[in-house]
Amino acid sequence: MSLVLALACAAVQLLLAMVRPGTLGFGDVTCTLMMGIAVGWFGVEAVLVWWMLMGLLGLVMLGVQKRRGGDSIPFAPAIVLAAVIVVLARAL
Repeated sequence: MSLVLALACAAVQLLLAMVRPGTLGFGDVTCTLMMGIAVGWFGVEAVLVWWMLMGLLGLVMLGVQKRRGGDSIPFAPAIVLAAVIVVLARAL
């Protein structure tokens, strides 16, 4: 089940990357696949929380970057940090 959820998450990220070129890179898609395997181990609910947390962290990072004068951010740190938070929360 974990692999199926991870592949589904990566497929969604890949679709987003193809629809809006330049917003997500293949590294983000690959990172989502790897983190999705870990988060998917804890079930669908964990994956949904992970996605919401990824979006929230991404928005925070984007806001911080815009204040600093930049226009783009790497999304992989948000993917990884959200995964770590969800896995630790579910494991404890």
